[in-house]
Amino acid sequence: MDLAGTGTGGPKASKDPADWPFIIRKFIKEAADPDIRAVINCANFAEFDPTEAVKAWSLCDFLIAEHREKFIELCQDLRTQKDNGEESFKKVFEWTLEDLNARWRNYAQQAYLGL
Repeated sequence: MDLAGTGTGGPKASKDPADWPFIIRKFIKEAADPDIRAVINCANFAEFDPTEAVKAWSLCDFLIAEHREKFIELCQDLRTQKDNGEESFKKVFEWTLEDLNARWRNYAQQAYLGL
């Protein structure tokens, strides 16, 4: 498992998706996950730093596992919107990004830490 750089040295994370649950556990334990706005407002997935990519993956995991129908509706709405996604979350889920982040944290605690 390549976890070099997942500490305080900078925004690095393993490129191996098998390591990502461990990284999410670390995010939750240390409250060190990337800012939700940085993840949602990223215009191009290729511009994510590695830690943002891991959180984005986990956000999708959460939405698919807990809100599959709404997630499909969100994807459909995102195709028609010109905004960064924040308006689509408000429209489909009636959540702010802070609500999304809090719900994701609860899910991640249960799914990755068993709390």
